[in-house]
Amino acid sequence: MPKINLNNIELYYEEYGNSKDVIILLHSFLSSSKMWLNNYVPDLMKRYKVYTIDARGHGNSNGVKTGCNLQQMADDIYQFVILKNIDKCILAGTSMGGAIAIQFAINFPDKMKSLILMNPGPGSLFSKGFSFISPVLSFVSQKKFLLKPLLKSVLINKLPQNVLSEFVNDAALVSKETWLQYLHPDNKIHNYDKLKNLTIPTLVIISGKDRAIPIEYQENVADTIPKAVKIIMNDEGHAVVIENPKKVLSKINSFLKESLKEQHNILV
Repeated sequence: MPKINLNNIELYYEEYGNSKDVIILLHSFLSSSKMWLNNYVPDLMKRYKVYTIDARGHGNSNGVKTGCNLQQMADDIYQFVILKNIDKCILAGTSMGGAIAIQFAINFPDKMKSLILMNPGPGSLFSKGFSFISPVLSFVSQKKFLLKPLLKSVLINKLPQNVLSEFVNDAALVSKETWLQYLHPDNKIHNYDKLKNLTIPTLVIISGKDRAIPIEYQENVADTIPKAVKIIMNDEGHAVVIENPKKVLSKINSFLKESLKEQHNILV
């Protein structure tokens, strides 16, 4: 398994294609880089060098049980970019991956060519009552029979059994330490107001039936980033990336084609 040593941890990644243009795909909370393999990688690797990464505490990077917050996860991606000698990258993330991508864009804008956010999260969804909910989170973690209904609750459409099983298996790899650190109320995007200074081409895909991340938050992200392209998929839910990959891919490819032409003058 390909792993890279950075920030005193081993981070799992996979690499596809040989283009000079690089796109890095960041998965959602309780998932892994497997979510990109069947649909996104085969299409994107025709035009880009594609990296899929398991965030610390997830997938094959699940041995990491410390520092599972947005600042550290974003720095992991930065160190990865440096070690791989990537000048600038296209960074694409969904849910937690979108939050990591936002934090990366705020901290390291000079390392980015474009930004793609799919139902981006804010980090923790808790502001109050975490001390009461944390024992529940600890109990749910790594128990497939409890994780399955939790994950199904964010779906709009029924997934094939093999896809759902993989979804549940990935979630079961995430330790209670990672749950508690990532969902801690202090785990928020730092310096969020700096998004208004972002000048790179940005796409924000929002699902109109998202039951996991407040749509108002996602729209605020899109409205805060200057000239961001905002696409609202009214009939889709939070897991649109795995429920309707063809639809998402078509939006990504159209955006990237246009951004290459117009760079910072994208028309919404």
